[in-house]
Amino acid sequence: MSACILRILVIFAFTANLQAFQSRATNPPPEVIVTITEQTYCLGRIAGFPVDLLDGESPDRITLALRLQLTFRNIGHRPLILPVLLDFSKLIVSHKPGSMAKASERVVAPLEWGEPDLKYIGLDTLEPNKAFELIPPGGGSGDYFAKTHFPIHVVVFDPSPRVHVEDLRGTKIFLQLEVDHLRFPKDLADTLAKRWARYGYLWTGTTRTQAIHIEIPRTPGAVACQGMKID
Repeated sequence: MSACILRILVIFAFTANLQAFQSRATNPPPEVIVTITEQTYCLGRIAGFPVDLLDGESPDRITLALRLQLTFRNIGHRPLILPVLLDFSKLIVSHKPGSMAKASERVVAPLEWGEPDLKYIGLDTLEPNKAFELIPPGGGSGDYFAKTHFPIHVVVFDPSPRVHVEDLRGTKIFLQLEVDHLRFPKDLADTLAKRWARYGYLWTGTTRTQAIHIEIPRTPGAVACQGMKID
């Protein structure tokens, strides 16, 4: 490869990275704050939690069942178009708030949205519809996220030899969620972002919540998981 071609490739790569940085600086991800609205420990298996994700199950398993409320804030200078359908791509567990980058990642049971209806998403609409929230600069998310409580389940203890999960009883943990906002095809997201540019910028990337501090008792007062389910 000639020196001239190499210089061109370096310039091209630098320009692409600069444009990506400028776009992210102009259209930053929303800030997301998570609040625990319900916290319960249960014994056994929660209906709907995929057994194969943990490679087995035990009747003595202790699970921390949480319901969480998410609040998004637009920290940019343009209106933010935020899809209301989302998923949790990672659940990060750490014993120190400053070590989340090196923390272990836990299994997250997927939210049972099913495949989204592309007409509901706004395949043919000229402006953002009810499948999106329009958040002004400095503003926060509205009624949809205020009324929605997302289920998250963390296995605290499982004596089964087939399940390799750290025993969290009697420890202090920090949980952080990675939120995935792209619940429809990327090419559709690109089309909608261009079509709706006059209303604001469409965010379909990932965001991370702050670390949630939870102190788990050595002997959690667990109720039977029977009757509890992921919904």
